Amino acid sequence: MQIEVPKIDSRGGGSSAIIDLESGKAIGSLMTRQGSDAGDRRAPSRSVKLLGKYVGRFEIHEECVAFAKGVEEVLNFMVRMEK
Repeated sequence: MQIEVPKIDSRGGGSSAIIDLESGKAIGSLMTRQGSDAGDRRAPSRSVKLLGKYVGRFEIHEECVAFAKGVEEVLNFMVRMEK
């Protein structure tokens, strides 16, 4: 599995598919929205959902990529262990 997280503009909100480059299939989504203040803290503006069960909320694109790469590494390790 090789996950590619698209870089999208978070200012207006929206969503985009996250693709497994090996299979060419969509395996999740990246959703963005305008961050809002919750008291003194900003709410995360990006949400990543992979394979229907791995979910994270982040503020910057690089955090989304790091999360996806972590999921990718764990899943690839599990596949290698089954062989």
